[in-house]
Amino acid sequence: MVRLKDIAKKTGYSVNTVSLALRDSSRLSKQTRQQIQAVAKTLNYRPNQIAKSLVSRQSNIIGLIVTDIRNPLLTHVAQAVEKELASKKYGVLFGTSNDDVEIEKQVVEMFRARQVDGILAYPKSQEDMEHLYSLRAEGFPIVSLVKDPLGKIDVVSVDDEVGAMLATEHLINQGHTKIGMVDTLWPMDKKDKYNGYKKAMQKHNLEPMFGWNEDLECHTLARGHNAMDNIMSQDVKPTAIFAIIDNFALGVLRWAEKNNIKIPNDIALIGYDNIEYGEYASVPLSSMNYDVDLVSKLAVARLIELIGAGSNLPEPRTTLIEPQLVIRESSVVTT
Repeated sequence: MVRLKDIAKKTGYSVNTVSLALRDSSRLSKQTRQQIQAVAKTLNYRPNQIAKSLVSRQSNIIGLIVTDIRNPLLTHVAQAVEKELASKKYGVLFGTSNDDVEIEKQVVEMFRARQVDGILAYPKSQEDMEHLYSLRAEGFPIVSLVKDPLGKIDVVSVDDEVGAMLATEHLINQGHTKIGMVDTLWPMDKKDKYNGYKKAMQKHNLEPMFGWNEDLECHTLARGHNAMDNIMSQDVKPTAIFAIIDNFALGVLRWAEKNNIKIPNDIALIGYDNIEYGEYASVPLSSMNYDVDLVSKLAVARLIELIGAGSNLPEPRTTLIEPQLVIRESSVVTT
């Protein structure tokens, strides 16, 4: 490993002068800085980031936790966050909870041990966020990408309750009164979409209908497929389905194909997140658009603001973005 004293020996300058030049300090002339930097480049010098972080007490690394990397939306979120942080000269340490709160807690501890400057989190459960609250309480910068029902930590997210209401209202406006919601196992960890769906149904005096799935495969298409099996085995059959994520909607679409059910003629279908796969499905999928780039940009900006605040963190702030309805063939019957 090339050290500062190696560059100093090669250039004839002191170690302190070399250090100033590599930091591009204005205390040195431009010619001196360029000369030393050129030698450092020739020697393939790489700064010791660990040593730098010990001096500055800042690692320029952010921890990002998501629940399931197989969910295309969360893969997109990870990519967008990494890109946005890179533009701010930050790197990313990535972790996934695999939809398990205990693993999520372990990832948080790992991030702290690696001395990240802050955390962006997509929590497993809105009902179990005490480990995230405790970080905020001790002055550690953290921003949740899911709404915090208690408002104890900063949030930048899509307004899922409003989004679910809009998706359900769209199906109601198409004339449907028997609208099923496809979700994971009850009790749900994130209730915003459930609440939005239920409010829209109750507004029109309609009875909610649910299709649950009990397997442990997180956000896979199989969960949507199996939950559709569940809802279609009930006495009252739906004529429309709201799936809480597009992966589940794609599983519903596969179930319909296997059972000779025509989408949207027999059953209308709308998903959530507007992933690319949905647009190019055998029946293009209507969905609620999750603006990944905007959420990532605002979340990173807020986290860097919190990091810059030091020990004097401002009051937690919630920023919710209303998702937009994207109508395609799966929810509208054309004549």
